[in-house]
Amino acid sequence: MLEILIKGIFDRLHIVTNDFNLGFFAGVGFALLLIIILLTVEIIIMIIFRKKKCSGITISEADGETFVSKSAISSLIMHLEKDFPLISIKKLLLYRCRKNHILKLYIDFNDDGSGLPPQSKKLKSEIRSLLNHTFGIDSIKKIIIDVKNATLEKKKPATPEVKLNIEKVSARPAPVAPAEKAEKDTDKV
Repeated sequence: MLEILIKGIFDRLHIVTNDFNLGFFAGVGFALLLIIILLTVEIIIMIIFRKKKCSGITISEADGETFVSKSAISSLIMHLEKDFPLISIKKLLLYRCRKNHILKLYIDFNDDGSGLPPQSKKLKSEIRSLLNHTFGIDSIKKIIIDVKNATLEKKKPATPEVKLNIEKVSARPAPVAPAEKAEKDTDKV
């Protein structure tokens, strides 16, 4: 029985050992090996260069560290909305990529004809200078602006409400009191 099994294995090896099949199996094996190597390299690169959400930025100083939270950065950036009436900042995300940080803003944009590129360029430079001046943060490598909603309507300037006090005028005569009615009847006679 063992001899029959061994003989069957050697007979099948004869099929693999002919030139065409050997080349075919070598090609398939090389392709699978290449795919596995490329996937491994891609996973390693993703692990090394991945960006992680973070809750703030730590600033190292000679006498210690200072942590600036994402909410402090967000409230500071939200104050820039008054300088940019066409941009409404909805959400802010902060990512850490090694020692640098990436700031992602979700905004609504109202176009008055000036366009988004000059506004976003000005906003990015204002954010960088404000964070550097206020907190000393200079590790923002990239600022990404994601426009979630855009409108082409011009914002109307706020006008004060004027309330007019208009009395209602009715077509019916006002009811007359009985004493006045009696006086009017005596006047007629």
